[in-house]
Amino acid sequence: MESSASCAARLHPNYAMTLFRQFVGLTINEAIQRHRLNIAQSLLIATDKPVAAIAFETGFGSLSAFYAAFEKRFHATQRGFRLKMRG
Repeated sequence: MESSASCAARLHPNYAMTLFRQFVGLTINEAIQRHRLNIAQSLLIATDKPVAAIAFETGFGSLSAFYAAFEKRFHATQRGFRLKMRG
């Protein structure tokens, strides 16, 4: 089944994903994950919500997936990042 965006643009979904990656430099899944991590980053700084609540609120299906993605992107644990940013 083709996505509505690729249908509207009359592009095959695979070609649309290839164009997205060429122009954005990320796959669609990588872009979505980056967006989720950016929101999580903001929530860690601006709120006192527990890390688990932030992980699920930003769309991660498990804490382990959130921890791994966050540490890979920001080179810090969530707790360490929060403490450093609130300094």
